[in-house]
Amino acid sequence: MAAIRITNADPGTGVLTLKDSNDNSATNFNAQRGQEITWEIQTPLVSALTGFPEKNVPGNQIVFSEGPSKLGNSQNWQATVNSSLNPAGLFGYSYEITWQDAQGNSHTYDPMIQVNPVVVTDANQ
Repeated sequence: MAAIRITNADPGTGVLTLKDSNDNSATNFNAQRGQEITWEIQTPLVSALTGFPEKNVPGNQIVFSEGPSKLGNSQNWQATVNSSLNPAGLFGYSYEITWQDAQGNSHTYDPMIQVNPVVVTDANQ
């Protein structure tokens, strides 16, 4: 499972700071086929995530087989990257995170998830 942590937010611009488990930027997140991704709020500047609509951009390809959807009563959301994506393909998915700040105002941020081709290595080399 991979976590995309929301560590900061700018209510003036709608920009979220997204980090992976290694504290690297996750604004352009590289995912693997079959991977579960969880978005976690870790800042008091964000009171809730309210949706993950797909962006209408040329070449956008839905990469999820499930979700994103809210995890029970938590503030976290989760999705599963489709394990059946063509292994030779490169898939880019532009989406939006709709969120509310601590005052209840709505905002939108637009990160990206990329699924790279599977690298096949020859064990005889």
